[in-house]
Amino acid sequence: VVFSLVTIGVGLLSMQLWGMLFIPAPQRRSSLWQVASLAAAFPNIVAIPLVAVVSICERRDVRADYDDIATCARTGSAIVFVGSFAWTAIFFTYGAHRLRTIEAAESGSP
Repeated sequence: VVFSLVTIGVGLLSMQLWGMLFIPAPQRRSSLWQVASLAAAFPNIVAIPLVAVVSICERRDVRADYDDIATCARTGSAIVFVGSFAWTAIFFTYGAHRLRTIEAAESGSP
């Protein structure tokens, strides 16, 4: 859960910083930039960590806490999926609300 929140926060902050440093103000107000900034806050938070779990579990020092690589990988995968629950909840609440706000601003409706 903490990893999910940190990932989202880092994505939002990095896009804000990138925008302030390198993107002209009129372009930062465009719906494309706003949607891209929001998308950066919600990167692929499951697939890449799942691939990494198996590689990490191949290390003896990590695997020492488990009976074998398969048990380590199952436990690591479970941790990744638990973290994705927080990501999903935030994406479909804050993320959806933010996209509706961007759409309303572009269409001129309140």
